[in-house]
Amino acid sequence: MKQRIILTVLMAGLLVPALSHGQAVSDTFREGLFQEEANQDLSAAIKAYQEVLRQFDKKPHIAASALFRLGECYRKQGETEKAGEFYREVITEFAGQETLVRLAKQNLKATNR
Repeated sequence: MKQRIILTVLMAGLLVPALSHGQAVSDTFREGLFQEEANQDLSAAIKAYQEVLRQFDKKPHIAASALFRLGECYRKQGETEKAGEFYREVITEFAGQETLVRLAKQNLKATNR
């Protein structure tokens, strides 16, 4: 539980400066985090993160964060294979996002995918 809280705070801290360029996307990402962590509504969180990806597919820091969070949502739903797909995409497509790549590798290893 403590690790999850730390991870959430870390993710939010990484994203706030990056998202300041688009208030609507910032709000959408925050809504996704809120739905995922506070409300435990993974379906709503997935929709929010997918919307972030649609709007910022050319911004690696935002896209990588949204992909990672999608992986987390699917992992929490027990869909580890689908989660692994998102973690692998973070690793292969966003190698420059070191923190997210490290976390994706850890989660991929933990899910044995």
